[in-house]
Amino acid sequence: MKRKGNCDGVRAIGLTWIRQQINRDQPMINQKRRFTAETRKEDIAGEFAVVKLDETGFITFWSEEAEQLYGYSLDEMRGKHFASLFCEGELERGRAVYELMAADSRQSYFAFGWQLRKNGQQFWTYSESTRTESGFDILVTETKPNG
Repeated sequence: MKRKGNCDGVRAIGLTWIRQQINRDQPMINQKRRFTAETRKEDIAGEFAVVKLDETGFITFWSEEAEQLYGYSLDEMRGKHFASLFCEGELERGRAVYELMAADSRQSYFAFGWQLRKNGQQFWTYSESTRTESGFDILVTETKPNG
């Protein structure tokens, strides 16, 4: 699978459409929160990786746990867009943009989905995105796919 860097592959999605999707998905988001509260500890593979983004979604901080989870060093990831962590299918669905817009409008957003390691391996994640004064804080951990 060819990796897409920076924002390549992320469709330009209108702000109005994203807000409509966020409002439409509210029951599903609440359901995900309930699922998260019920997730068993053995389903979580490790500690949370911390990724900090500026207001436009570019990586400014990358924790040691992020290095272990994704396989990239801070030097490799600093300045790259958050979208570079997602599989092509997730990018086509606009997931990276949606997560940041949802976190921006609600102050936080929880999600499950496929992401991509440096070696090209896809893995299932649980992430929490929080809006901060300087951008976004993202906590990510590997988990088992539901079902």
